[in-house]
Amino acid sequence: MQASQDLVLKLVGLVYDAGADPSRWPAFLTLLADSTRGASAAMYTDLSFRSSSVWSIVRIDPAAVKAYQEHYVTLNDLTPLRLTSLEEGGVATRRAWCSDGEMLRKEYYNDFLGPQGMFHSLTGLIFRRETSTTNIDVFRPYGAEAFDHEEVELLRTLMPHLKRSLEIHRRIAALEQQQKATEAAIDLVPIGVVLQGLLGTVSVNVAARVILAQRDGLRLGPHGLEAVRWSENQRLQLLIAQACETSRGKGLSAGGSMSVSRPSMLRDFAVMVCPMPPGESVFGGCPGHAAVFITDPEAQVETVEEVTRRAFALTAGEATVAALLVKGKTVKEISDELHISVATARTHLKHIFAKTGTHRQSDLVRLLVMSPATLHRHDVEPSPIVPPGRPLSA
Repeated sequence: MQASQDLVLKLVGLVYDAGADPSRWPAFLTLLADSTRGASAAMYTDLSFRSSSVWSIVRIDPAAVKAYQEHYVTLNDLTPLRLTSLEEGGVATRRAWCSDGEMLRKEYYNDFLGPQGMFHSLTGLIFRRETSTTNIDVFRPYGAEAFDHEEVELLRTLMPHLKRSLEIHRRIAALEQQQKATEAAIDLVPIGVVLQGLLGTVSVNVAARVILAQRDGLRLGPHGLEAVRWSENQRLQLLIAQACETSRGKGLSAGGSMSVSRPSMLRDFAVMVCPMPPGESVFGGCPGHAAVFITDPEAQVETVEEVTRRAFALTAGEATVAALLVKGKTVKEISDELHISVATARTHLKHIFAKTGTHRQSDLVRLLVMSPATLHRHDVEPSPIVPPGRPLSA
């Protein structure tokens, strides 16, 4: 079988499609299996011969995959043989490390591979690490012809692209994880944060959603963040545009600050606009974005005592003692500051232990310091609004 250039190009295209969208791997594996006259195909990672993570399969019973992951991966004595024959990026057929006669005598084949129609295999080793290998296999059952040289060469042609595609996938996954962590951190900030691009693409944090839901001086229009008053909006749009140009590397503006008045006659919003770092990936990796920070002087921010009291059902006295513990005060210092006896302070501490499920003062302080309730003191339920872009918090 001689693969045509059109076929190779189509397979390569599917490889990179799948790198960006893992749901496309079955389409690639199906075409590869059909192109090599395979009955089934799989991509998977074996971890230290003890466990396996399956990327994608076609024409293989999912129950068999589960059985392999839970049991047969530890009985797969073909993997060590394959590793002595293949380096990273290498391609071969099973006959390179195990003859047909040896295969038929193997318990692993008779108990698992045979019933799944896996006798001949065309294998590529995409990644080889100290404790794992990432592989691609195409299978044929016993009685079918073995894979030939042209089919080996087809998979060999695809190997560099498979490696690059999986690297792309891992980088995308890492960036998405990093973005989720960043978005979660931004949502903890009690200041409104609006990220806006040149084309009006907008992303907002929780505090900004609360501010915008008030519809009191600021709003989201078809082109992004707007001030209600015309003169203020002109200034705001200029600051955003200049910051976006700087972010793109085509301007020198460092942004600026302004006040935005409110029809309700409450105190003005304080708005600061600044460019995102050049090349910063926010919306689909396209540079050219501004960060708008909005401070609402009317916002009510709870004290540590208030948040701790509500989070752990403490009394007012217990919450005050807990807040002083977080500040590093000793029981004696707390009793002196609150003008209560040491015995009373210890009673409060005993009740706090019971309500927080802790037993030592160090564990209690750690719990209070790391509690999301203590970290996030802007506890306002946002009104349901749908900005033009994707919000930072779903």
